[in-house]
Amino acid sequence: MESVSYISEFSGLMRMVLENSRKDLITLKEDVDFVNYYLKLQKLRFTDKFNFIIEIDEKINTEIVKIPPMLTQPFIENAVEHGMRQIEKDGVIQVAYKLDEIGLVITIIDNGKGISEETDGKHNSLATTITKERILNISRLQNLKIKMEITEAFPDNENKGVQVVFTIPQIK
Repeated sequence: MESVSYISEFSGLMRMVLENSRKDLITLKEDVDFVNYYLKLQKLRFTDKFNFIIEIDEKINTEIVKIPPMLTQPFIENAVEHGMRQIEKDGVIQVAYKLDEIGLVITIIDNGKGISEETDGKHNSLATTITKERILNISRLQNLKIKMEITEAFPDNENKGVQVVFTIPQIK
């Protein structure tokens, strides 16, 4: 029965990927639904290893606010594949969507081991490289200046985690 659930969730996720890949912008609701599907699917895979929290600022109308598709997904995938894989239990991935004076702020935080010390800061992940390229293209094509910042989430803890913050100006 678990395999049926896994296949059903995977099917829904793939359908969303295909639909969203054809669009320049998606609603925040579509992004939240995608993140929720993805993390539910990963929880089936990593039973009891982590939980996830999705927070949405009550001031946000998720049906109206738009963002580029697949912006958050690579970093949520990294949080699962790199952050949660390295811990035994009590993992947490938090995705928060908030409004500020500039626009939409999306924060992805995990409590995994953190940015690999062995790379000594000299290596960018594939997710980071591809996303930086996408942000440059979006900036050129849509005149949308998205900012991305990646830091340790908990620098004073043994598990430093990773925090990724996107700041997306309001789309007119």
